[in-house]
Amino acid sequence: MTEEIDVLVVVDDRWNRVPESLKNLGKRFKAKLHLLFVRNLQITPEVLTELEKKYSSLKEKALKKLQSLAEELKSYGFGTDIVGVHYGIAHERILRESERIKPDYILVRARRRPRLWRILGDYYYDDLFRSSKIPVLVGR
Repeated sequence: MTEEIDVLVVVDDRWNRVPESLKNLGKRFKAKLHLLFVRNLQITPEVLTELEKKYSSLKEKALKKLQSLAEELKSYGFGTDIVGVHYGIAHERILRESERIKPDYILVRARRRPRLWRILGDYYYDDLFRSSKIPVLVGR
């Protein structure tokens, strides 16, 4: 009998469909996927003001994306749970949710980006890798 694993899946704007690697995971393991949408933002007063104006529409759009992904994942045999939507310092929310859910793994999707993106602080992965007590899997 295959043991069920819990995976916290970090979803961002780049997720338009379920990656092939994740579909294949469903063939090998019985898994419950906890979906968390994040957008990494360094919160300044200017960003906060702009975010407050747009937050409800951004959150609604992100929830629709999560619901669509959850339905697609269910068709591949996964159990799913929508954890929430977060705009702000991404790695902190991911760590809080991982402490609450206690998953076996955290899955993030990464693509290579120009060095400028790293300088601008768009990556939350480095902080997550350093701080997480749970193994972090990186997929494309």
